[in-house]
Amino acid sequence: MIGKGGFGNVYRGKLPDGTIVAVKRLKDGNAAGGELQFQTEVEMISLAVHRNLLRLCGFCMTATERLLIYPYMSNGSVASRLKGKPPLNWITRKGIALGAARGLLYLHEQCDPKIIHRDVKAANVLLDDFCEAIVGDFGLAKLLDHRDSHVTTAVRGTVGHIAPEYLSTGQSSEKTDVFGFGILLLELITGQTALEFGKSSNQKGAMLDWVNSLSYSYGTVWFQAYDLIIHESYSYGTGFYSGQEDAPGEEARRACRQGTRKQLRPH
Repeated sequence: MIGKGGFGNVYRGKLPDGTIVAVKRLKDGNAAGGELQFQTEVEMISLAVHRNLLRLCGFCMTATERLLIYPYMSNGSVASRLKGKPPLNWITRKGIALGAARGLLYLHEQCDPKIIHRDVKAANVLLDDFCEAIVGDFGLAKLLDHRDSHVTTAVRGTVGHIAPEYLSTGQSSEKTDVFGFGILLLELITGQTALEFGKSSNQKGAMLDWVNSLSYSYGTVWFQAYDLIIHESYSYGTGFYSGQEDAPGEEARRACRQGTRKQLRPH
C-alpha cells in the first residue's frame, strides 16, 4: 500500500507488460450504492484530460470490488516531498504551484459540467518523473451543472483546508478550491502541511492564523514562515529579490487565503 484516500487505499501494481501503476481500491465496493459511486467517479475522471491532472488508465468492477487504475507517480506527493531528500528548491515549488493552478483552472472552466475538487492539499498533488504537478484524488469532487454556481451536500475535505463558507453552509464553488489552493501555497512556502503545523512551540494554532499574524509585520518577520531551502535558493544575494517587492508567492497567497471574505478570492 502506498497511500490512503477519502474513498479507499492506493496500491502499487504491475501490469502484464511491466507497466507500473497505482491501483485505488474503493471502500465498501460491495455495499449498496457502491456501483453508482464508482460509475460517477469514472465518468467524472474521464471528463478531465489535462497534463496537470491525474489520468485514469482503466477500471475494474466486480460484485465485491471497485478498482481505479492510474499512472504511477514516481516522486510521490508534494506532502511527502516537502520533508524528503533532496528537498524541493524554490524554482521547483513555484512550478508545482503553477501546474496545480492550471489543473484546477481546467476543472473549473473547461469541464462541462464543471468539477469542484473540494480537497485541494499537498497530499493530493502528485509529482511525475520531472516533478511536474499532477492534481489527483477526485474522490471528493462533485460534478456541477454549468447552470448552477454551487451545490449543497455533506461537507467533505481535510481539516485546515476547508473554506469557512463551505464548512458553515455546505455550499461549494470554485472559490472553495481557491481557498484550498491558498493553503497549498502556504504549505509550499513553509515546507509544512497544514495538519503538521502548530506542533512546535513557536507555531501555535492553525497555519492560516499564524501566517496572518506575520503578514501584519511586513519585512524580516515574514521570513520566519519560509522553509530554509527557500532562503538558500531565493536569497537577497542572488539578485532575484530586492527586499522591496513581495516575498515569493505572497501576492497570490494573500488573495487566495481570504477567509470570510470569499468575494475577494480570485476565481
